[in-house]
Amino acid sequence: MRSRRFGPFELLPESLELRREGDVVPLRPQLAKALVLLSSRPGRIVTREELRALLWADTVVDFDKSLNFVILQLRRALGDDAAHPRYVETVPRRGYRFVASMKGERARWVMPMAVKVAWVLVVVGSMVLAHRWGGGASEESGTSNVEARAAYLKGRYLLDKGARGDFEQALDYLQEAVAVDPDFAEAWLTLAHAGLRRTFITGTDGDIARAAVDRALEANPRLALAHVRLGDVRSVVDWDWEGAGRAYERALELDPELAEAHHHYASYLMIRGDVDAAVRAVELAVELDPVSVSVLGDAGWKYLYLGRIGEALTHCEKTLDLEPASAHALECLVYAHQQQGDVRAALAAARRHLETLGVDTKLGGPVSLDVYRALVLDRLEARGAGVSPVDLALAHAGVGNAPAALEHLQEAQRRRLIRLVFQIRDPRLREVRHEPDFPALVRALGVAHPL
Repeated sequence: MRSRRFGPFELLPESLELRREGDVVPLRPQLAKALVLLSSRPGRIVTREELRALLWADTVVDFDKSLNFVILQLRRALGDDAAHPRYVETVPRRGYRFVASMKGERARWVMPMAVKVAWVLVVVGSMVLAHRWGGGASEESGTSNVEARAAYLKGRYLLDKGARGDFEQALDYLQEAVAVDPDFAEAWLTLAHAGLRRTFITGTDGDIARAAVDRALEANPRLALAHVRLGDVRSVVDWDWEGAGRAYERALELDPELAEAHHHYASYLMIRGDVDAAVRAVELAVELDPVSVSVLGDAGWKYLYLGRIGEALTHCEKTLDLEPASAHALECLVYAHQQQGDVRAALAAARRHLETLGVDTKLGGPVSLDVYRALVLDRLEARGAGVSPVDLALAHAGVGNAPAALEHLQEAQRRRLIRLVFQIRDPRLREVRHEPDFPALVRALGVAHPL
C-alpha cells in the first residue's frame, strides 16, 4: 500500500505513521486509523457510524463525545481549523470529509472484515453493546434483553439524527423497548429526555417525560442521571425551581463527577440568582466533560450573560472546534465580539451564523451588525408557524423593537416555554427591561430579576 501525500504531510497507512516534511508527527493509533479511513475517500463523507465501527467496534464508550475528542486531536496534529478546514471538514449531523488534495497515486484502503461486520451491526441496529448514555448510567440501568436493546438503539439513533420527521418513530422504538423490558431504566431515561426536548421547544409532552422519569426511578432509585432528569422535569415542565434544585443536589450526592448534573445545576443556580455558585458549577461541568458541545456552548452563553466576555469567547471557540456549524455557539460569538468592541470579528461570526440559518452569503456577509440582525429577523419570520416566540423576541430586541419583543416574551410565558426563563438575562433584552410590563413578567416567572 503506497503512501498518501497531502499538503506537507505523508501518511503511511500500513504502519499508521504520519510524517511532516520527513519528520514523524506523534499520532496515537486511534487518530491514525481515523485519518487513514478519511483519506481513503477524499471528497466523500465518512459517517460517524463508520468511524464508530472502526474505532470502537468491541469497546463500550460514550461514542459521541469520544469521536468529537478524536477529531479535535486529529485537527490539532494536522494544524487544521474546524471553521476553515484544509484537511478534515465537518458535515453536520452526518460525519466528516477529507478535503485536501492528494498528491500522486493513492492506493485503495480495504476495510478489515472485523470492521465490516461491526459496521453492519451498527447499520441494522442490532448491536447489543452496553452503552453509557449521558453519564451516570451503568449496568444497573441496562437490559439483558436483546429485543429491548435493539429497539432502544434504534430510538437513540433516530433521536441523535435530530431530523424533524424521525421524532415520532424514535418515541415508538423507545416505548417498544420499555414494553419489552419495563425495568430498562436507560430506555426510560432516554424516553424522558425525548419528551423534555419537545417540552423545551413547544411546551408539550411534559407528561411523557414525567412518567418516564418515575419509571426509571422505580427501576433504580440510586441512578444519578434519573435524578438529573427529575430535576429537568421539575424545572422544564413544572417550573418548580426548589424541587429542581433538590433533585440536582441528590444527583450530585450520588455521583459528584456527573458533568450533566453540574451543567443543569448551574442553570438552576442562575435562575435563582446565585451567580457565584452557578459559575463554580459551570467550571466543574467543563472540567468533567471538556468535549461536550452542549456543556461548552451553554457555558459560553452563561459567561456572556454575566459580562465575562473573555471566558464567553473561549468557550464558544472550544464549542466550534468540536462542532463548526453550531448556531448556538456562533450567535454567542457574535454578541461576545460585539460587547468586546471587535466589530470585524463579530461580522465574521455573523456571516457563519447566517449560513446555519440558510442565508446565502456567497456574495459576501452582512455589511453591518444592523443588517445581520435584520436578516436574522427576516429569516425567522419567513419560517412562519413553529418558530419559538423566544427567538422572535430576541430578534425583535436585536433590531430595537422592544414593544414587539415584550409581546413575544409574554407569549412564551403564556405557553410556559422554559427557554424564556433561561434567557431572561440575555444582553439583547437590555432595552426590553425598561418596558413598563417587564417587571410583571419576571414576577410571573418566579425567578431572580436579571442584572
